[in-house]
Amino acid sequence: MNSGFVTATDQNDNWLTPEWLFKALDCEFAFDFDAAADETNARCSLFTSSIEETAPLSTMRVFCNPPYSNILPFVVRAMKHGSIWVFILPVRTRSEWFEMLNQSDRVEFRWLRRRIAFEPPPGVEPSSPRMDTFIAIVRGPSR
Repeated sequence: MNSGFVTATDQNDNWLTPEWLFKALDCEFAFDFDAAADETNARCSLFTSSIEETAPLSTMRVFCNPPYSNILPFVVRAMKHGSIWVFILPVRTRSEWFEMLNQSDRVEFRWLRRRIAFEPPPGVEPSSPRMDTFIAIVRGPSR
Protein backbone atom coordinates (compact mmCIF):
# COMPACT_ATOMS: atom_id res chain seq x y z
CA MET A 1 0.00 0.00 0.00
CA ASN A 2 1.25 3.47 -0.86
CA SER A 3 0.32 5.36 2.31
CA GLY A 4 1.72 8.66 1.01
CA PHE A 5 -0.29 8.65 -2.21
CA VAL A 6 -2.74 11.36 -1.16
CA THR A 7 -0.67 12.99 1.56
CA ALA A 8 0.71 16.47 0.80
CA THR A 9 4.48 16.09 0.66
CA ASP A 10 7.29 17.24 -1.61
CA GLN A 11 7.31 13.68 -2.87
CA ASN A 12 3.92 14.04 -4.55
CA ASP A 13 2.49 17.57 -4.41
CA ASN A 14 5.30 19.86 -5.56
CA TRP A 15 6.38 18.31 -8.84
CA LEU A 16 6.67 20.75 -11.72
CA THR A 17 4.77 20.64 -14.95
CA PRO A 18 7.17 19.68 -17.73
CA GLU A 19 8.14 22.76 -19.68
CA TRP A 20 7.25 21.17 -23.04
CA LEU A 21 3.69 20.46 -21.86
CA PHE A 22 3.18 23.92 -20.39
CA LYS A 23 4.53 25.58 -23.56
CA ALA A 24 2.21 23.55 -25.78
CA LEU A 25 -0.83 24.50 -23.70
CA ASP A 26 0.31 28.11 -23.35
CA CYS A 27 0.60 28.44 -27.14
CA GLU A 28 -3.05 27.44 -27.41
CA PHE A 29 -4.50 29.27 -24.40
CA ALA A 30 -2.11 32.19 -23.65
CA PHE A 31 -2.26 31.82 -19.87
CA ASP A 32 -2.40 34.82 -17.55
CA PHE A 33 -2.29 33.05 -14.20
CA ASP A 34 -0.94 29.89 -12.50
CA ALA A 35 -3.50 28.93 -9.85
CA ALA A 36 -1.40 26.40 -7.92
CA ALA A 37 2.20 27.55 -7.71
CA ASP A 38 4.83 29.27 -5.64
CA GLU A 39 7.97 31.20 -6.54
CA THR A 40 9.91 27.97 -7.15
CA ASN A 41 7.55 26.34 -9.65
CA ALA A 42 5.31 29.02 -11.19
CA ARG A 43 4.87 28.76 -14.94
CA CYS A 44 3.21 32.21 -15.25
CA SER A 45 4.39 35.59 -13.97
CA LEU A 46 1.11 35.91 -12.04
CA PHE A 47 0.50 33.02 -9.63
CA THR A 48 -0.79 32.03 -6.23
CA SER A 49 -0.13 29.25 -3.77
CA SER A 50 -3.50 29.74 -2.07
CA ILE A 51 -6.77 28.76 -3.71
CA GLU A 52 -8.49 31.17 -1.32
CA GLU A 53 -6.63 34.18 -2.73
CA THR A 54 -9.00 36.58 -4.44
CA ALA A 55 -7.47 37.22 -7.83
CA PRO A 56 -9.74 38.50 -10.63
CA LEU A 57 -9.91 35.05 -12.22
CA SER A 58 -13.14 35.72 -14.10
CA THR A 59 -11.13 37.65 -16.69
CA MET A 60 -8.06 35.41 -16.82
CA ARG A 61 -6.94 32.30 -18.64
CA VAL A 62 -5.84 30.06 -15.81
CA PHE A 63 -3.31 27.23 -15.83
CA CYS A 64 -3.62 24.76 -12.95
CA ASN A 65 -1.57 21.71 -12.02
CA PRO A 66 -3.03 21.41 -8.51
CA PRO A 67 -1.57 19.46 -5.61
CA TYR A 68 -2.90 15.97 -6.25
CA SER A 69 -3.78 15.56 -2.56
CA ASN A 70 -6.23 18.52 -2.73
CA ILE A 71 -7.77 18.87 -6.19
CA LEU A 72 -11.42 19.49 -5.28
CA PRO A 73 -11.18 23.17 -4.20
CA PHE A 74 -9.47 24.08 -7.48
CA VAL A 75 -12.16 22.35 -9.55
CA VAL A 76 -14.92 24.00 -7.50
CA ARG A 77 -13.38 27.42 -8.09
CA ALA A 78 -12.95 26.79 -11.81
CA MET A 79 -16.57 25.73 -12.16
CA LYS A 80 -17.72 28.97 -10.48
CA HIS A 81 -15.25 31.51 -11.90
CA GLY A 82 -13.06 32.20 -14.84
CA SER A 83 -13.18 32.50 -18.57
CA ILE A 84 -11.08 29.35 -18.96
CA TRP A 85 -9.16 26.99 -16.68
CA VAL A 86 -6.81 24.32 -18.02
CA PHE A 87 -6.00 21.53 -15.59
CA ILE A 88 -3.41 18.78 -15.59
CA LEU A 89 -4.96 16.01 -13.49
CA PRO A 90 -4.44 12.37 -12.51
CA VAL A 91 -6.94 9.86 -13.85
CA ARG A 92 -9.20 9.27 -10.84
CA THR A 93 -12.62 8.67 -12.34
CA ARG A 94 -14.30 7.81 -9.03
CA SER A 95 -13.35 11.05 -7.30
CA GLU A 96 -15.83 13.78 -6.41
CA TRP A 97 -13.94 16.36 -8.47
CA PHE A 98 -13.91 14.12 -11.57
CA GLU A 99 -17.65 13.57 -11.30
CA MET A 100 -18.13 17.34 -11.09
CA LEU A 101 -16.10 17.85 -14.26
CA ASN A 102 -17.68 14.91 -16.07
CA GLN A 103 -21.24 16.13 -15.45
CA SER A 104 -20.63 19.56 -16.95
CA ASP A 105 -21.14 20.45 -20.59
CA ARG A 106 -18.49 23.19 -20.18
CA VAL A 107 -15.61 20.74 -19.76
CA GLU A 108 -13.47 19.24 -22.50
CA PHE A 109 -11.29 16.23 -21.71
CA ARG A 110 -8.04 15.47 -23.48
CA TRP A 111 -6.77 12.01 -22.68
CA LEU A 112 -3.02 11.58 -22.98
CA ARG A 113 -1.62 8.45 -24.59
CA ARG A 114 1.43 8.27 -22.33
CA ARG A 115 2.17 9.05 -18.72
CA ILE A 116 3.73 12.45 -18.06
CA ALA A 117 7.15 12.62 -16.40
CA PHE A 118 6.84 15.60 -14.07
CA GLU A 119 9.97 17.45 -12.91
CA PRO A 120 10.82 16.74 -9.25
CA PRO A 121 11.24 19.51 -6.70
CA PRO A 122 14.81 20.34 -5.64
CA GLY A 123 16.38 17.55 -3.63
CA VAL A 124 13.98 14.85 -4.81
CA GLU A 125 15.19 12.10 -7.12
CA PRO A 126 13.45 11.81 -10.50
CA SER A 127 11.25 8.75 -10.89
CA SER A 128 9.02 7.13 -13.46
CA PRO A 129 5.43 8.35 -13.79
CA ARG A 130 3.11 6.32 -11.57
CA MET A 131 -0.27 7.31 -12.92
CA ASP A 132 -2.08 8.33 -16.05
CA THR A 133 -2.78 12.00 -16.56
CA PHE A 134 -5.31 13.99 -18.56
CA ILE A 135 -6.06 17.59 -19.47
CA ALA A 136 -9.40 19.12 -18.45
CA ILE A 137 -10.45 22.42 -20.00
CA VAL A 138 -13.19 24.26 -18.11
CA ARG A 139 -14.77 27.05 -20.11
CA GLY A 140 -16.58 29.81 -18.27
CA PRO A 141 -20.32 30.25 -18.46
CA SER A 142 -21.67 31.99 -21.55
CA ARG A 143 -22.31 35.67 -21.05
